[in-house]
Amino acid sequence: MEGGLPKNATVMSWRGEKGGIMAAHAGHEVILSPSDPFYLNRYQADPEHEPYAAKYSINTLARVYAYDPYPRALTAAQRKYVKGIQVALWNEFISDRNHVEYMLLPRLPAAAEVAWSKPENKNFEKFIERLNMGHFQSWSWKGYHFHPHYYRR
Repeated sequence: MEGGLPKNATVMSWRGEKGGIMAAHAGHEVILSPSDPFYLNRYQADPEHEPYAAKYSINTLARVYAYDPYPRALTAAQRKYVKGIQVALWNEFISDRNHVEYMLLPRLPAAAEVAWSKPENKNFEKFIERLNMGHFQSWSWKGYHFHPHYYRR
């Protein structure tokens, strides 16, 4: 956004939503990737009980799921410029494949639901129920590592 953009530029807003909102106001397509909550290299819960991660914030499953990709600062007409979201998993604190799995699961399915569902159709408790109807068990059987807080064995 700094210095101007070509007319057909798409903006990825990762330093919060401000740049994405400005871009949509100016008629540019936007991909929202705010570090809070979409940087999955951050802790999922109390750092004392978690694998080492970026210490900037705690991006819980509930925070990821609750994200609304249509900021209130946008009018209905401007919301059409929001083309999607993007999550990030930066590797500087990730030690191996097991650590990658743990940082992604179950937050990655939550981000997918944010991207694919209208905010008014989302329900966190039903999402947790769906995870417990097979996803957690399947990940466990396959030996994947995941954050277990909502897993009802």
